[in-house]
Amino acid sequence: MSPALVERVLDVWERGIDHTLNERAALALALRGEDADVARQTVQQRDAGLLDLRRALFGDRFEGVVRCPACAVEFDLPIDLETIDPDTLKTAESEPSFAVTVEAGGCKGEVRAPRCEDLLALDRTPQIDYAAALFERCVVGAERAGRTIGAQDLPPAFRDAAATALAASCGEAPTTDLSCGECGHAWRAPIDVARALLDDLDDWARRLLDDIHRIARAYHWSEREIIALPLRRRLRYLDAIGEAIG
Repeated sequence: MSPALVERVLDVWERGIDHTLNERAALALALRGEDADVARQTVQQRDAGLLDLRRALFGDRFEGVVRCPACAVEFDLPIDLETIDPDTLKTAESEPSFAVTVEAGGCKGEVRAPRCEDLLALDRTPQIDYAAALFERCVVGAERAGRTIGAQDLPPAFRDAAATALAASCGEAPTTDLSCGECGHAWRAPIDVARALLDDLDDWARRLLDDIHRIARAYHWSEREIIALPLRRRLRYLDAIGEAIG
């Protein structure tokens, strides 16, 4: 990263401290240099942008930890983000106003794709059934036997059909095939793009600030001067500090 980008990324990280994951994700998207209204984007559009940002900042290699749903053993999960099909996150239909028509469970209605503003609003609403509340926000209108009904009165069959229709039209979270080395259980697991980026951003920022602290303490240089150092030179100074301590 260039020194200017490093300072911008650090600023986004610092401003996101004590904010929710969805608020931090919205802040991070500003690093892409776009003026789009993030709150009005669909979640698929947001995650497509976050995936591009994660690859630009930290590369295609992603390391995570997963738990086997069968035996509860945890193991490392290496993923090449380049292999993720972007169409699983964003399609032509994933515009903020796009809605699908659903008929199921004796009801008919329209349901739109979840938007970032929905997630941000629900983050500030404590003690709720998150999935149900998100679904209700996305129901444009519904009826049963010609009479208008509220989103909270729609049956599970309607909700399931709406989820299937939206996934087919607007994409869904990327997934990866996994197999447990302990019990042999195989399953397909979703990748939380926002959490992957923000966890990496947090690790990167804390390690960088630790490096800056060590170099500043040894050489009395400013933060900006240290950030301007090429990475290899900074690492050499850190090695020298370690050798002096040793």
